[in-house]
Amino acid sequence: MKKVIIFIILFFLLFGLLNAQSVRSKGFKFGLNFAYRAFPHVDMEVLTDSAKKTGINAGVFIEFFDNNIINLILEVQYKMMRPYEYYIEEYYGDLVPANSKRWELRRLEYVSFPLLIKIGYKIGKIRPYGVVGPRADVLLCAEYYDENGFRDSLWDEFKWYSIGMDFGFGAEIDFIRWMTFSPEFRFSSDFTYSKGNYHIEGKNRAYEFIIGMGFM
Repeated sequence: MKKVIIFIILFFLLFGLLNAQSVRSKGFKFGLNFAYRAFPHVDMEVLTDSAKKTGINAGVFIEFFDNNIINLILEVQYKMMRPYEYYIEEYYGDLVPANSKRWELRRLEYVSFPLLIKIGYKIGKIRPYGVVGPRADVLLCAEYYDENGFRDSLWDEFKWYSIGMDFGFGAEIDFIRWMTFSPEFRFSSDFTYSKGNYHIEGKNRAYEFIIGMGFM
């Protein structure tokens, strides 16, 4: 419930800017992400693999500067990512033999704040474009599930924030006079580390497919 309240508050704060004369469009974005965590400095004898599971993106945006060449986009997104990782156990036990493999499916939820520069050129009713810019995320939830169905919180093991960069490309299509439709592919990568099990520091990364609905 707290996550819903936070998102609603941010929604209204963002749309409070809509009276600005420089606003070109505003609307909604939703889509899928395929997230994983990168571990540049990890002993691969412990962590054997990191793979992707499908997550979701949903949010709102405001696009500034009323022209068809360059724009500035401010977004607020709810982002749920589900990377999973394979580990090798380091201990002996009655139920788990040493050096046996196991996996953990993580559920990470953030409120994400991308600030993007959008550059494109309109050809008829279609405007191909590229986007790039920094992003700040605030952690809402961190937990994991293992192959035996065990579930636990990872809140204390993850930083409450992350800083990164988004870049991608898409096409803005004039659907009708006052509305646009924008399929977009984006890659999202963190600069900062988040801390996981075994004192492993990893960076969140994700491929995202996003659909935007803009209103002029």
